[in-house]
Order: sequence, then structure tokens, then C-alpha cells
Amino acid sequence: MCTGFVRKGKDIITGFNFDMNIGGMDYCPVIEKDRVFLGMRFSPQVLDMMPAAIRPKNGIRLIQGVSAGGHVAGQLMNMNFSKIPAAFEPDMLTNDMLTDLFVTDRYSGSQLMELLGKRQVCNIPGDNGTSVALHSLFIDPDGNIVFVEPGNGYAVIRERYFTVTNFSILEPPMDLNEEQFGFYGVDRYRKSLNILKNNTDDFTVSDGLKLLNEVKQTGEWGTRFSFVYSRNEDSVYYCTEGQFDCVKVHRFAQL
Repeated sequence: MCTGFVRKGKDIITGFNFDMNIGGMDYCPVIEKDRVFLGMRFSPQVLDMMPAAIRPKNGIRLIQGVSAGGHVAGQLMNMNFSKIPAAFEPDMLTNDMLTDLFVTDRYSGSQLMELLGKRQVCNIPGDNGTSVALHSLFIDPDGNIVFVEPGNGYAVIRERYFTVTNFSILEPPMDLNEEQFGFYGVDRYRKSLNILKNNTDDFTVSDGLKLLNEVKQTGEWGTRFSFVYSRNEDSVYYCTEGQFDCVKVHRFAQL
């Protein structure tokens, strides 16, 4: 399900919780010298359907992550929203492809904007010919924020803070009522937004970790991987399974 946020002040602090049902996705956190990311492995069935030009290397695509120097991106489920289904065409452009290009430093913020102005982004392919509806958040090293939602295009975020969970931001669902709040993550969205609104430009990594801890999920749809990135430190603070008392740090600047 997931929660993502960014807060710009004296530092640029970005964070993501990755929430997933047990057995729902083949994923793996990866800590590399110049990159920290969550990888998703496509099933052989989906890989066989993909044109070679867009097939991910080793069957794994980056879905959330950060590179040394500050390219940060993350995808989150966009529940009940599938305007632009995946199309197995050589020139298809999906959310996961954008995230992969950005976090592996093959595209800068300006190059991402240029690409978004030319091509339509579609949802990613799932098993049995289905599509998985996602929306994505991108933050470049200068703190420029872009939010991408297949079917609704993209938005440049001018505010100093932004958060997203699992309902469409650019076209809120018609059934966004109290009974559906949990399904869409409205409770997590409101809590995250309230924390960001009521903090100052002194917002720190500790504040970011506290925010993610406040909105983490437990049980079947538990929080599996979490990270907070500090642009000033060029460092990633991360933990697994919602264990915010066991946070590790990966410092790019010291490598």
C-alpha cells in the first residue's frame, strides 16, 4: 500500500514506507555502494510478454529508492484507478521504468520533465494480462518535486512538503468516504500531512523516521521496508518490518 513524503527546509528530507501483503510481491531491499532501493521481480509469465527493448535486466525493476547525490523516487499503489493500462509495446513507458531510470541516474530531473512532456505514462503489467495501477513521486537533488499519475499526467509540486498514499491525488475517487478510508490510506495521508504541516524548516531525519513510524502498518499488510534520505548528509536511514528501533544508515558521502 505504502506512504511517501518529502519536506524541504534546511535539509531536503524524503521518506517511504513500503507496505505489502505476505506473499503479494517478490521484492528485495538492495543496499549498494551508490544506491539503496527496493527491487521488484517480475514473474516469468510477464517477462515473456514484454518486448526485449523494455524487459528489465535480471527481471528486476526498481520501485522505490535513492542514489548517491540525491535522486529519489518511489511508486505507490493507486487503488481502484486504472485509466491507462499496460500495453506491451516497444515504446511503452511505465511508472516502474521511470523510477528505474531516475534512481539509476540515467535521467536527471530536467530530462524526466522533458520525457513526461513527450510521452504518456501507463501502468505496469501484472500477471494474466492485468495492469497494476501506481502513482509515483520524484525528487531531484535540488529539491524539485514531480508527481506522476498515469491517466492524469503529472504535477510539479511547488509547496515545501508533499505526501501521498493510495488514492488518486489528481482525481480523488468518488467513493472517498469513511468506510473506504482504510482501503485508500486516507488515515495515513491525513496523519502524514498533519505532521508535515505542523513542522518547521528544521525538519530532520529523526522527524522523518518518526512520521513513517506513525503511519506504519502491521499484520498481513505490514510495513516491510522503510527509508528516509537526507540530502545534506547524502545518507539513507532504513529498516525492515517496521522495526524503527533497529534503523541502519548508509552514508554515500563517506564512500
